[in-house]
Amino acid sequence: MSTEANRWGRGELIVPALLLVAAAIMRFAWLGEIPNGLFRDEWEKGYTAYELWHTGRHAVPGAQGLAISRFLPVFIEVYEGHDRTSAIYQYATAPVVGLFGLSAFTTRFAAALSGWLTCVFVWLLARRAMSWQAGLAALASASFHITGVLFSRWAQQGSMAILFATLGVWLLFEAIREQCANRRAVAMLAALALGTAAYSYDPARLVVPLIAVAFAVVFAREIKPHRGAFIPAALLFVVIASALIVYTATTGSARLSRVSVGFQPLQIAKNYFTHFSPDFFAHSGDRNLRHGGLGRFGFAGWGTSLMVLASVIVLLRRLMARQPGGRRVGLFLLAWLAAAPAAAALTNEGVPHALRACLMIPATALLVGYAADAFGALRGMRFSAAVVIVITAIDATTCGLALMQRKEQCSAEWSTGLIEEIREDVRQGKKVFLSAQIPYANYAALFAEQTDPRKYHEENSGALKTKLVLEVPSLAEEGVQIVPAPPFDSLSSHMAMERNGKQVLLRRPGRPDESLPSPR
Repeated sequence: MSTEANRWGRGELIVPALLLVAAAIMRFAWLGEIPNGLFRDEWEKGYTAYELWHTGRHAVPGAQGLAISRFLPVFIEVYEGHDRTSAIYQYATAPVVGLFGLSAFTTRFAAALSGWLTCVFVWLLARRAMSWQAGLAALASASFHITGVLFSRWAQQGSMAILFATLGVWLLFEAIREQCANRRAVAMLAALALGTAAYSYDPARLVVPLIAVAFAVVFAREIKPHRGAFIPAALLFVVIASALIVYTATTGSARLSRVSVGFQPLQIAKNYFTHFSPDFFAHSGDRNLRHGGLGRFGFAGWGTSLMVLASVIVLLRRLMARQPGGRRVGLFLLAWLAAAPAAAALTNEGVPHALRACLMIPATALLVGYAADAFGALRGMRFSAAVVIVITAIDATTCGLALMQRKEQCSAEWSTGLIEEIREDVRQGKKVFLSAQIPYANYAALFAEQTDPRKYHEENSGALKTKLVLEVPSLAEEGVQIVPAPPFDSLSSHMAMERNGKQVLLRRPGRPDESLPSPR
């Protein structure tokens, strides 16, 4: 690790400051409008956060009505018998929606902040592990990482897992530093951060322990003289991770049994390697608009993808030549990238799955820093800086264009216009009938109306002006009907809705007109 390169100087902070401003713009600008619409998970997270702020409890809908959770629940159960997920995103969002109201912006704010802080810790980690030049390159990649930006712009737990995993690894590098003054405390904080990452998101409960093991193996030489500081931290992390793995494998996730491929080694291997295909990595990405690189730009974008490939080539050359510099850092970063899709490979749904493999994001940014550091050592800092500038320009341009494209784009994946439709109709005093065939329909109504959680806990659906119906009302019934477009029996995440044949809501009585656009 560099000592000279890790000096802090005023000049070294100007470019990182500018990059962090750019990273903030990419994540916070038009946060409520891009993506255009709110996905159903966002309805739930926003309203559950609203509940926690006002009552400290969460109402779980079920066959017998509402079951009110204990005070400050550790996990959230969206419906009775449904998945139990971590509550970390809801708690992070609670003060924002509590103070500023329920909106797309306030619901997504925690994700945007997590994404921005991830950029900060990617910079600090690369700077500590390699050099300040590597830190700049890694920060530039993270700031404009096309999937990283997308995952910072909608409400989902993966953003928290990315942040805390990056924070935890940075603290580990701080703990193995010879000059570390409070090694045991730093190591314990690293264990807590990594444990929080594992708690935040189900796939991270497999991936984060793999990253921790990789660090322990690669940097065993630095850890060994300070065993007294690292053993308590390791035990703390093992306790947290073990409890989460057992919880997930037993009662914690109803989804696990639905999406697992079981013991099928060939299928698992096929799923795993699709996450490293050029098509996924650099060209098409995840086909789902909520998970993909904003369309046609791949998981990491062309710039970052080329630098990751360069970093692998540099590492292989150093290993073959037995060059002492940078080999172990490179091995650890490559192990991190290799571990990140492990959980996604065990599933049979939406493979390759960028969200379940979201911990690839900081690993790819750090490998960009690794390549830039190697270029500087081989060809000089001017060459390295020129390469990083070109790569950053490519990623920034494609990411910016994709975001602007998505500003006006209507899509089924985001249920574009649904919340606004309900809110406007209720404001105008119209009768609104919302089809229960729309998944999470109750959360859509609660979010749109910003229903008082105390009233909701007491009155259940009676607190809503929107009426949830299993079947659409008859033609004679007055009011506004919001129903899924055909086929009516579809409950998939790609279910389309339409409004007047133009957007994604159907707002009129009776059967849909066959001339309306077909669902994608």
